[in-house]
This record gives sequence, structure tokens and C-alpha cells, in this order.
Amino acid sequence: QEEMLRASRVEQETSLVDITQLQAECQSSKEEVKEVLQALEELAMSYDQRGADLSAREREIEEIQEQLSQKSLAINGKESEAQIARDNLAAQRKKYAEIVGALIRDVIDVGECMS
Repeated sequence: QEEMLRASRVEQETSLVDITQLQAECQSSKEEVKEVLQALEELAMSYDQRGADLSAREREIEEIQEQLSQKSLAINGKESEAQIARDNLAAQRKKYAEIVGALIRDVIDVGECMS
């Protein structure tokens, strides 16, 4: 009987050691899980922040593209105005050249008549 009691105590002590080890492992696993969860939360927050930053940048790009489009239209309008002004100037130069040519011919004709 004493042998059984000793065997029982040894088994109980072994079981207690095993339980203590399992409890330590369990605690260690809990801490590890907490660390992993915290890291995941940080990643999620970082992901959300980057998503918000990306959305803000996309809006900025759209605004800049709209401004660029408006400025391109304005430039095209100004180029058209400039071309019209060049065409008008060329037409006026031609007209002035014709008038000056006619005046010179008239002066020559008057000079011939006077001589």
C-alpha cells in the first residue's frame, strides 16, 4: 500500500509539474497572442491611415488635373486670339502696302504731269 501511495504521490507531483508547465505555456501563448493582436491592430490602423492618405492624394490629383484642363482651354483660347490678331495684322499690313503703293503711283503720276 505504501508503494501505491508513493507511486500515487510521484504521479501527483509529476502531474503538478506538467500542469505548472502547461500553465506557463498557456500564459506565454496568451502574451504572444496579445502581441500579435496588437501588431495586427497597428497594421490595420496604418492601413486605414494610408488609405485615407491615398484618397486625399487622389482628390488632389483630380483637382490639379481639372485646373490643368481649365488652363489648357484658356491657353488654347489665347492662342486662337493671338492667331486672329496675327491674321488681322497681316491683312492690315497688306492693305497699308497697297495704299502706300497706290500713293507712290499717284505721286509719280503727279510728278509726270508736272514735268
